[in-house]
Amino acid sequence: MFPLVASTFGMVLAYVIYHLVIHMSILVRITEMPLLNKVRLGIFRFLSNKWYFDSVYNFFIGYTVLHIAYKVSYKLIDKGLLEIVGPTGVSHAICKLSQFFGKRQSGYIHHYLSIIICY
Repeated sequence: MFPLVASTFGMVLAYVIYHLVIHMSILVRITEMPLLNKVRLGIFRFLSNKWYFDSVYNFFIGYTVLHIAYKVSYKLIDKGLLEIVGPTGVSHAICKLSQFFGKRQSGYIHHYLSIIICY
């Protein structure tokens, strides 16, 4: 709820300030008031420079999180754990199971018949 209220307040405040500055510039000539012109120029310079906060944020936080996510979620979980539990592990288990049962087969019918009757 707070982000909605804060963004609505920001939009209303920007609208009011924008129209206040337009009406003020119409009523009073800016060229006649050098102090107001300097203040507006200072505010513009202050707000137009981003000081590369997004670059610093991306370098220290964004790339670090991306690197950890690549190493943990992709390499460890997807290519490691899921491959062992998933297709590679299942095919390996089936291969070992077929080798185990292949060694137990004798080829004699009476051996197979006794196993069927006992179970």
